[in-house]
Amino acid sequence: MTPLYQNKYGGYVNIKTCSRNVAGFFVPVIVLSAENETNDVCFVKVANMSFRTASAIMRGGWLINKQWADAHMPLVFAFMKGDASAARMLMGDDNTDDDADEVSTASNDLGQNVFAITPGSFLGNLPKDCIVLIEVSGPMFKTGDWCSYGMEDYAELLYKIRSNTNVSGVIIDFDTPGGEAAGTATMSDAINACKAAKPVIGFVDDGMCASSGYWQLSACTEIYCNQVTSTVGSIGVYCTIADWNAYYAHEGLPVKDVYAPESTEKNQEYLQSIAGNDDLLKEKLSVIAQAFTAAVQNNRSGKIVGADWAKGAMYFPAEAKKLGLIDGIKNYDQVVQRMNTLIRTNKSNSKTNNMAFEKLLAAAKVESFTVVNGGFETTEEALNNMEAHVAQLETQVQNFPQELAAANEKVVQLTSDLQATGGQIIKATNDLATANARITELEAQGPGNTAGTVSEKDEQHAPKVSAMDMPFQKDLLDKYSL
Repeated sequence: MTPLYQNKYGGYVNIKTCSRNVAGFFVPVIVLSAENETNDVCFVKVANMSFRTASAIMRGGWLINKQWADAHMPLVFAFMKGDASAARMLMGDDNTDDDADEVSTASNDLGQNVFAITPGSFLGNLPKDCIVLIEVSGPMFKTGDWCSYGMEDYAELLYKIRSNTNVSGVIIDFDTPGGEAAGTATMSDAINACKAAKPVIGFVDDGMCASSGYWQLSACTEIYCNQVTSTVGSIGVYCTIADWNAYYAHEGLPVKDVYAPESTEKNQEYLQSIAGNDDLLKEKLSVIAQAFTAAVQNNRSGKIVGADWAKGAMYFPAEAKKLGLIDGIKNYDQVVQRMNTLIRTNKSNSKTNNMAFEKLLAAAKVESFTVVNGGFETTEEALNNMEAHVAQLETQVQNFPQELAAANEKVVQLTSDLQATGGQIIKATNDLATANARITELEAQGPGNTAGTVSEKDEQHAPKVSAMDMPFQKDLLDKYSL
């Protein structure tokens, strides 16, 4: 009996026939048993798993490079007509070899402490201070299917990486023409959230990153291409519509749409466009285009130049760098080296932020805050403490001009006193020099000097006079307390 894998929705996947497409994908499927495990049932299972992919292709709004999309339209038309080979090419082949390698949930060590991971990878065994590499390839769907990951899967992975203390940096390798409009902003938000905690480098590895893909690429901390032939851009919005009623009528199935009398505006963008008036549809596309360009402007703030980049063109790296769409051209090893530099800078900034956070705790007079989704939870008492601290700081700021003026006056007074004291010191120094000269003169009038000599008798009765007893010397001692 072939083993079954139970997903989080309660469904089961035949591991033997779907061994390469299990880990990380959680889509409802038909429960298989030993009795009904046949190719027919497996085909039904695959059809259910791939319905969302088919639905997205048929009706979803897309931000995608038109050249790429047009090149694949024959495949889509063949799929619409029920071509089984086209279905397998679009959504994967359900007849995988029995001995195919099973999907590994482990990370792949690429060297230089870089590990390749997918949304299905287990992150618990990643080493300390490692870099993870995520590959985003091909057209992107909002949700994953049995043979591909969706933007929601990547977003979930990025949020996990943000809180994983062993991961210090992220490299996302993009090679995509774009994808569904739905899910694009979600993945971009996840990249922004991740880069707030650790650096994220977007890397275009000898390929393209267009439309929806560039929306997400622009959210990275820095962006590099590794080849001069790589292309980025296609920042714009368009849609392709089809007159399905006319198609069904041609196939022999006339279709009539009936609307409730209250639903006068329902589907008007589509209906008027089919009738030849595209104004309403253009208004809708304009809303998406404005959100797209605003996201790029915000993500590349301080780097983006001019407005030509928002017109939908694709650019080679040299022109893309001039416009601020990328940060340069680097090969893989150089990108890893740059990532290590960003990691060191991030750690240094984290220490500074930790000091600021400690000051915030001190102001709130608490030991910690409760961590919740998107921030911290605190008490009313802690908020009151912080408000009181802010009020105290505001008072200090208001009093600062007066305190500064008083301090300046004190400096002026001290400077004046210092100048006066300096003059007194100079005078005292001169007086002392005069006294020393006089002492030298008196000492020179010794016994050998007949001029001014006295007899021994007179000398015995004469009072002993010291230089320190001289009036000018006493005045000097009294004045300077020497």
